[in-house]
Amino acid sequence: MDWNLIRNLAIHNYDAINWAIVYAIGRYRLTDFEDFAKAIVLASPDEI
Repeated sequence: MDWNLIRNLAIHNYDAINWAIVYAIGRYRLTDFEDFAKAIVLASPDEI
């Protein structure tokens, strides 16, 4: 899974968001997103 691509689409709006892809990630790859979110939380400062 290319999380940089997803981030670029969602945050930087380099291209239009393909909602079919967003749905597929949520439906079939949610554990990948959960792992990604956990990594972000663990790398974040304690103040967050």
